[in-house]
Amino acid sequence: MSRDEEIRTQVERILSAPEFSSSYRLSRLLQYLVDQHLANPQKSVSEYHLGFEVFERPSDFDPQTDSVVRVQTARLRQKLVAYYVDTGRNDEILIVIPRGRYAVNVSFREIQKPDGVSIASTTTTVTPQEKNTITSRFRLLFFRTAWLVGGSFLLIVAAAAIYARTFWWNKRPLEPTAVHFTYYPGLEDNASFSPDGTSVAFSGSSEDGREIFIKEIASGKLRQVTHDKSMDINPAWSPDGSSIAFYRAKEDGGEFVIASLNGVEHVVEQSRSARIGAPSTSSRMPDVGPEWSGNNNLIVADKDGEGGNESLFFINLKDGSRTQLTFPVAAASIGDLAPAVSPDGKSIAFVRVSSIGASDIFIVPLHGGSPRRITSDNVDIDGVAWDAGGRQLIFSSKRDGTYRLWRINLDSGQMGLFPASGLNALHPAVDLTQNRLIYTEWNINSNIWRVDLRVPFEKRKPVAWITSTVHQDSPQYSPDGKSIVFFSDRTGYWELWLANSEGGDLHQITHFEGATAGSPQWSPNGQEIAFDLRAKGVSNVFIFNVKTEAIRQITQENSDTMEPRWSGDGGVLYVVSKKTGLPQIWKVPLDGNPWTQLTHNGGFDGTERLGFSQLIFTRPSTGFSTLDLRTGQESEILELASVKSYRYWAMSPDGIYYFSADDTHRFINFYDFKTHRISRVFEMSGAIYGGTPSLTVSPDGHYLAYAQVDSFNADLVLVRNW
Repeated sequence: MSRDEEIRTQVERILSAPEFSSSYRLSRLLQYLVDQHLANPQKSVSEYHLGFEVFERPSDFDPQTDSVVRVQTARLRQKLVAYYVDTGRNDEILIVIPRGRYAVNVSFREIQKPDGVSIASTTTTVTPQEKNTITSRFRLLFFRTAWLVGGSFLLIVAAAAIYARTFWWNKRPLEPTAVHFTYYPGLEDNASFSPDGTSVAFSGSSEDGREIFIKEIASGKLRQVTHDKSMDINPAWSPDGSSIAFYRAKEDGGEFVIASLNGVEHVVEQSRSARIGAPSTSSRMPDVGPEWSGNNNLIVADKDGEGGNESLFFINLKDGSRTQLTFPVAAASIGDLAPAVSPDGKSIAFVRVSSIGASDIFIVPLHGGSPRRITSDNVDIDGVAWDAGGRQLIFSSKRDGTYRLWRINLDSGQMGLFPASGLNALHPAVDLTQNRLIYTEWNINSNIWRVDLRVPFEKRKPVAWITSTVHQDSPQYSPDGKSIVFFSDRTGYWELWLANSEGGDLHQITHFEGATAGSPQWSPNGQEIAFDLRAKGVSNVFIFNVKTEAIRQITQENSDTMEPRWSGDGGVLYVVSKKTGLPQIWKVPLDGNPWTQLTHNGGFDGTERLGFSQLIFTRPSTGFSTLDLRTGQESEILELASVKSYRYWAMSPDGIYYFSADDTHRFINFYDFKTHRISRVFEMSGAIYGGTPSLTVSPDGHYLAYAQVDSFNADLVLVRNW
């Protein structure tokens, strides 16, 4: 076991002790401080950062007026002292919080066993002050107690008080405690409890993809179930505990598979629609199930043949028959996903996705019928689970701007935050045998990088430019090259930010605090920034005035309208709208004149090529095309027909910079308008943050900036007493 693993195991031991079993906030604080210590042992965390990240204070949290961090840190320091004097007196690893710092000191100490055999580790030197911290505190406690015992009356009073407190404490409901269940490199996601509650199956990173693993809760023993070097996700235990069903994603579609616990597999059914995601580190793929209904049936989300929406299907494992259960009808909707069968087996909760980032929870009877709507938020939902009694649903939602766990009472409709919900909490699963829940804690860091295009190819080395510990993407240079606009969630919400040409003087310019903004584009005169904003489940286009900071809404559609691009004269926006069903590019005059539909076979990111009366755009699947703004004729750029850019492209007067990848490498290439030749610009060192317009070239052609995923991990968090 590595040193870090030993420390994490010690934290789990501490948090399961009586001193911490009923203190959720202190458990969360200790877990956070230890995580920070393992990342950088020399660094302290700021009081503001702890207030925001651990105690869920708002972004305007003022430590001078709100003492929650100081008070709770002092309580945690005292709890640790009490733990090591009693429960942890024989623990080899000592974790203490020094005064004056928001950090932990971790030491390996020598313990003398009763038989005289010492247990020693010299990984970290323990200073005399650290060794005496606990003993000095309790020496003081001893003398104080002895003084009190001098009076028998006081002793009786103290005993009565202790009895009363103990009686009250034992009757008091336990607070939830959350501990990391996995902490391996890469991703652990899509957890599922075994029917007897002893183990958890999950999808985890492997060398060549993702495989299904099982981890025992008590012993921590881990074993791998699948070994196909593919993308195996969404494991679900059979009710009798003998097998695990899961989904295997492939380039050409996918398949629903059942594997015995010793790894013997058989394919239940081929999926009707492709599922493989963009070549990025994100594992956020549509939740298509499977879910068990008894030992002989599966519930899956799939398409009925080519095209159409995702729907729920009932698969009979005995005869292979397939019955459609839900029938989403909206032409622009994505459909029904994330099925979850109720504990009594009579109902299915699922997520109906009306468009990207807009969904709600419904419940349908097991054998079909009219779905009943449960939520009306029109926000992104990523996973839903039933409680053991079947009267509550726990789900992951962005209803307050970031993914957190919520629960809703199906009788009263009352909804509230889940008590042990951290940030970026996805895919909850409930243990029906005990009061436990597990979810995925997703952490991803994307930053804006820059490369000098004027140096020779062999010397081009991208450098990190605009960075933080969270996300930033969608960089776009201003027309004069002096400013850059981008989006970041460093305040907890996706907001618009500005920086100067060197990446300094950063300041936030929007404060939506919940609605999700994207696709920023400068006006030709550099005075305004157009962007799209998703609020109440629908995207529309807005314009921000850089000088006055005023924001005005340009479109007011009931269907998604997004990805604005300016015309050369600044009088028109080219937008993508789903008002006819498929995403098409439309011309929207800013003087109020009627819209004009430009494409008829789908299109994204329509960008005007100045001086040529031509629009360059991408297709819904692959390839680049041109549209003649005078005749309306669409033509494919043959040299780029097979390119899938994932919105990572930018146009210069001479050509198109775009993203390209093979099995092991990621590149930025350049297509020359005159020669029709393709050349390599540089190789990226990380993955892209797919789906955002995250490539931009400075007006003078000196620099190219882009967003890149620099680190990621997803761990499973186990919650007790919820």
